[in-house]
Amino acid sequence: MLRLYGSYTFGFGLKAGLAWDTSKLSGNGVTEGVTLSKRTVWSIPFQYTFMIKHQITGHYTWARNDQASFADGLHTRANLWAIGYSYDLSKRTSLAITYARINNGANAGYNLYNSAGTGLGAAGVAAGEDPRMFGTTIRHAF
Repeated sequence: MLRLYGSYTFGFGLKAGLAWDTSKLSGNGVTEGVTLSKRTVWSIPFQYTFMIKHQITGHYTWARNDQASFADGLHTRANLWAIGYSYDLSKRTSLAITYARINNGANAGYNLYNSAGTGLGAAGVAAGEDPRMFGTTIRHAF
């Protein structure tokens, strides 16, 4: 796995970034030395803070076709859109809402990373399904 990322903060409350990740899964036992999966992912995150207590965050992420899958990873690409808004009630407490959606290719089965803990990921995502999530959060730091 190789991952590179960085961000830049502009003077008017905007922070934008760029991330790149490439990873490879190799087999073991009978499939020793065989590349089972090889993919590249790009992400563009942003954060905008205004009027001190308000913040809008989001990102667009896309995974290219798997280069080691059957038929050269045909239709294994996917993209993810996420947007959120938070309001600081105090220095330690905030409220937030978030919406995220994955658009899977016909043979892709990406799922939201937090769905397994909520029971949503128990059945998994079938190839081509497009999971989405709407969430609310109350955070308090002790």
